[in-house]
Amino acid sequence: YYKPFWFETNPDRIFYAIVEGTSNLNHNGCKDGYINLTLRCDSPYSYSQPLTYKKEVRGIHEDGISNDGDKTIKPFIKFKKIGNGNINIKTYLEDKQVNNFEIKDLLDGELVEVDCENESIKTNYEEQGRYLLDNHNDDWIEFGLGYKYDGINSTKIVFEGDFDIEMNYQNIYLGD
Repeated sequence: YYKPFWFETNPDRIFYAIVEGTSNLNHNGCKDGYINLTLRCDSPYSYSQPLTYKKEVRGIHEDGISNDGDKTIKPFIKFKKIGNGNINIKTYLEDKQVNNFEIKDLLDGELVEVDCENESIKTNYEEQGRYLLDNHNDDWIEFGLGYKYDGINSTKIVFEGDFDIEMNYQNIYLGD
């Protein structure tokens, strides 16, 4: 399996790599040595350390999500609905709406996981036969590149509803 790999000289850039072929341990018996190995990465990209955004949303909340990478980010989102109803998350680049993520008819206390990269939604009520894809408008969240919001390169994001949210993502960089 590909695992996170980074260099001590640049711990802010992570590669997802797997050991390929054989490896050799070379040492002189005096606690001095090195390992020769070949790594294969899963992509031509490097990534930031994992980033987390948490917020308690009650009504409408506006914020900015920074993306200082070279590629659009599609986050993994977890939220807990407070009271029955809908949630809506809109993203904007240069004040133009890009995404309008909406899930309707959620239940009080419902825990939902959304994988925007793989376009999947899971609820903690799936064992009772509840699925949310029909309640979703098929629009997924992305954090774009290179636009100024609140003085930094970021995507403007507007939350509507009553819920607690956690978004996990990594900036994506070309090369090293």
